[in-house]
Order: sequence, then C-alpha cells, then structure tokens
Amino acid sequence: IYNIPAAMVNAYQDRRLIIRSHDPTELAAILAKINPENLYCLQLLALNVGIDSLLLAKTSVHLDLVMSSPYSDYPHLYDLAPLNTKHPVRVTIPVVPGFINAVRLASSLNFAVKLAVTQPDPDLVREMAEVLAYYLHHSTLSQPIEFFHSLLMAFV
Repeated sequence: IYNIPAAMVNAYQDRRLIIRSHDPTELAAILAKINPENLYCLQLLALNVGIDSLLLAKTSVHLDLVMSSPYSDYPHLYDLAPLNTKHPVRVTIPVVPGFINAVRLASSLNFAVKLAVTQPDPDLVREMAEVLAYYLHHSTLSQPIEFFHSLLMAFV
C-alpha cells in the first residue's frame, strides 16, 4: 500500500493507495477519478475544514482523520461527526500530553480511534492507562481504540 499526497494520484493509478490531503474537496474529486478497488483509505490532514464535498461524494470510502495536535484539534471533531453517516471514519491521535480528551470525544462521536504511539514518557504511560481503562470499562463504546484493541486480541 502506497501512502501518497493527493497530487501524485495519477502516477500511482494501478497501485493500492492511501491518499492524503489537507483539502476535503480535493479528496472528494479524486474519488471520481480512481478505481475504488485500489483505494485503501483517504486521510484528511486538516480538521478545521468544510466537509460538504465528502458528504456529497457518490462513493463511500474509509476516512482517516489525522490529528496533529489533539489538544487544539479535538473540538473540530464535532463538525466532522456527520461524516459517520456516509463513510466509515477513524481518527488517528498522537499520544502527546492531553490526548485523552480527544480519545473520549472521538469515541463518544462513534469514530474508531487509532493511537499513534511512540516511546511514551511516564506521564503519558499514566494517561494511556486511563485510556485503556476507559476502553475496557465504558459500556457504550462501539468502536475500537487501536492499539489496545489489537493488543488485547493477541491474547485470545
């Protein structure tokens, strides 16, 4: 799978792709040009954008909303919640101080969550433990929180 910027789509037409862009209109326009069987997902890199073009898209695709700063980006998730009516949506959240609020909001809006984990410091390990407890004990969650979901499935 190739992870490419939207501007390079024409060079990779026959490959399996993840296409990334800051502009949802650009991503929606690509849907009409590309074979859906070659598309793994679209990554939206900016969360403070209008999403009408993605809501009006004829094709339903997997969307990955990539947060760069969970502390300041997470309020934008409210505006992106309608995407769940048209597309399967996941939010990728970096594990940095304060990421727990973004995880809670994303999961309460019924988004799947993927934690982008690097080597955490001790404070982040405590925050990750809080997220794990939230994932395990919050009975209304209906979407997975990755990396915990896969990690726990490995024990089965």
